[in-house]
This record gives sequence, structure tokens and C-alpha cells, in this order.
Amino acid sequence: MAWLSRTLTDPSGVELLQSRAQWHRTTRPAGSYKPCRRITPLKEHLCRTASTGSLHFSASSPSVSGEGQREGLFTEAERFARGSMALDRTVSESRLEKPIAGLDSSVQIARRRAVFKELPRDRPYSFGYPIHHHFDRGTLHTVGFRKKLKSYAVFEPFPEKEYRKVQKLASAIHGKVYLYEHIPTGKAVVVKKMPNVNVIQFDPRMLEDAMTEIGVSRYLATCTSGEFIARAFGIYQDEEFTYFMSEYSSGGELFDHVVNAKQFSEPVAKKYTWQVLRAVKSLHCNGIVHRDISLENTLLHDDGSVRVIDFGQAVLLNYPEGPTPNTPLLHSGRAGKAYYRAPEMYHGHYLGAPADLFAVGVMLFIMTVGTPPWNQASVADARFRYVAKFGVVKLLTSWQRAQLMSTELLDLLEGLMCVDPSKRMTVDEALDHPWFDDCDCEEQPLILHSPRSLTPP
Repeated sequence: MAWLSRTLTDPSGVELLQSRAQWHRTTRPAGSYKPCRRITPLKEHLCRTASTGSLHFSASSPSVSGEGQREGLFTEAERFARGSMALDRTVSESRLEKPIAGLDSSVQIARRRAVFKELPRDRPYSFGYPIHHHFDRGTLHTVGFRKKLKSYAVFEPFPEKEYRKVQKLASAIHGKVYLYEHIPTGKAVVVKKMPNVNVIQFDPRMLEDAMTEIGVSRYLATCTSGEFIARAFGIYQDEEFTYFMSEYSSGGELFDHVVNAKQFSEPVAKKYTWQVLRAVKSLHCNGIVHRDISLENTLLHDDGSVRVIDFGQAVLLNYPEGPTPNTPLLHSGRAGKAYYRAPEMYHGHYLGAPADLFAVGVMLFIMTVGTPPWNQASVADARFRYVAKFGVVKLLTSWQRAQLMSTELLDLLEGLMCVDPSKRMTVDEALDHPWFDDCDCEEQPLILHSPRSLTPP
């Protein structure tokens, strides 16, 4: 389906005609890094941190005997695996071409791509976080997250006689999304059709994981009241494809409604923001971090409420087998779309919950202002540098927008989009903010399972 161009308005009031591709020009999900195929012989001993361009030897890296420089290289790698060394990629791709005589090709690449430097054991990561337990997309299997989620994915034969394909809705990374009709009841459902190889095999180079999306969706269907989160109905599989079935929201993406309306009034934005915050609280209470909260992943349901979708980049909130309950996990790697991505994702390790709240803040900004605050929340973006120095309210004042917004809304934006994640609002603080005092919303109790165990139903 061809996407029509939309007319947007920049802060100065000038209308800009942008296509969907232009809007997403900085949001490619596979942009975290480019895998180096020439380092394949070492792939069992290396795991890549997607965001910082760093290479890490895993703790299970076996020692490799050899002579000369090769033996010395892996001796240093073993030291790093014990926590006393760090391996940072500092050599550009252009310097990898010239070979070193007498060295194995894989060792040449590893040697040229990295240098060692000492790091103290107790050195905190960026933004002052203490070192707890490292966890990222490349090490899902090391904590059994994907394996436990797979227990929720009970595959059954696809009942073709009960469903009729209506139309194709979209193309996804791992397959295609269709609208189906349940013939006996006439109910519309969404079916994501994916090749089995994309579901069964885990590829750490891909930012999204199909099994993670399926497992998290099924897990959430059993442990939450389901408010404002898309419900998963079933998972089917034949010899070639996997069919992931979920509820259909006829309103489409909230992104499209913002583009068509240019911007929302405060009462409308308040309703949707409150519902998204309730969905985020449901996720966090059940031990899941979404990491891709956005207008594009928020659908409008038939009753006018929102549904949060797309859990392919989800991770655990807490360490599942930590020494103490609810030990927070540090994640790494840039996840989500560039507009909504939290600034700490560009600086190594980060906690998941504050990153989700930052994305909600950007959603609220776009809904009420009509334009994104920046292209990406990194020092490479001039508008973000301005916000990091002066704050969101100062930016809106320079755009002559602050006087059109309530004081409570400005305060909420400042709290959700705080650059320092340790000072950012929590989900409970956001829901209790005075801006929502006159919101006509009814809270529903959350039905929770233990976020540490992820025990199948």
C-alpha cells in the first residue's frame, strides 16, 4: 500500500510536505551496527554490544593455545572475561585491509579492530549507574529469557478453514501482516505471517526478535488485565510459516492521526498519554521493558482507546536470577525509533524503565506541538544539545509555543524528557501528575505474575 504524503508544520509555522519515508529517515531498525563477516571464526567467543561499537569477549570464552602474538591476544581476552579488561573497537574499517604477515586472518581482524585498556572494577557506567548485571540483545540466551518466553509460544496447526484472508496490512521485518476474518463469528483479527526460520532461529544481529514478540505478547495476555495492550489470540504453525494472531484495531496508528490533525488539543493528548502510561505500567509491573514505545506502535482501537503493540525489542526489567529480588538490569544497544530513543542509549549501558518513560514524553511532545523535538537525542543534534542545556520549556519558549500550553503540561514534559534518567519521572509519578487530575479515565487493577520467574501458565 502506497503511503500518501502528509503536510506537516515546523515550529516557525512553515508547512512542510513529508512522506512517510522522509518522516522515518532516521528510524531504520537495523541501523545499530553492521556485522563484520570476516570475524566469523571468532563469533562463538565474541558478542557485540550494538550501540557503542564495542566488542566484548564472553565470560565463557575458551583459552586458545598458540604461539607468539596469537597466544598473547587470547590471554588478554581471558583477562577481560574475568572483568579486569575492556575491549573497545577503535580501528576504522579502512585500516583492516592490509594484512599482517604471519598471523591468522581472524586474529588479524580482531587485533586491528580493538585495543585493550585497563578499567577499574567498580567504575560506574554512564549517568552514574552502578554495575549490576549486564544484559543486552546479544545475550538474551545467557539468562534464559528467550527460552522461557518460548514456553508461552504453544504452536498449533493453522485452522485455514475457519479464517478468510481479507487484505494485506503491512510488511514487517520478519514477515507480512494480514487482516483475516474469523468465518464463524465474523470477527476481524490481525495475523502476522512469518517464515519459520525467522521465528525459530535467533539472530543477534537483528534488533527485533520474532520469538521475543510472540512470547512477550502471550505472557502479557496471561498476566495483565489487558488494558491498552494488544491481546494475542493464538500462535499457529505449518511446515513453512508461523502465524501470530492478535486483536485488530480499526483506527490505525496514532501517528497517522497526529499527522492528519497537525497536533492534538490538550484534552485529547491527555487521554491518549494517560492510557499509554497505564500500558507502560502494566509492562513494568510484569517485568517487561518495551524499548520501542512510539506513536507508530500505538493503535486506536474500535472504542477509541489505544493499544500498544510490537514487543520485538522487549527485554527484562529485572535480572531473572539475581542474588537479590528485583535486581535492576543494565541494557545496552540502541532500540526503538530515533525520535523516541532516550539519550542514555547513546552512552553505553542504561536502565530500561526510564527509557520507556522518555519515549512517552516524546510522544506527548509530538501530539501537543505537532513536530518532533529533534532528530535524535544525542549530542550530534543541535536541538537536543539546546534541551540538554536549557530544558524542554526553554525550547518551546523559543518556538513561541510555551504560552499556548498549560503550566501542568510543560512541567510534565520537563519531567518525562529529562536528559538525566536518574532524575526522570517514574511511571507512577507521571500518572499522579496534576495534569491528569481532570482526565476522565478509570483505573483498572493490574493482575500480575512474578517478573522474576516468568512461570508459564
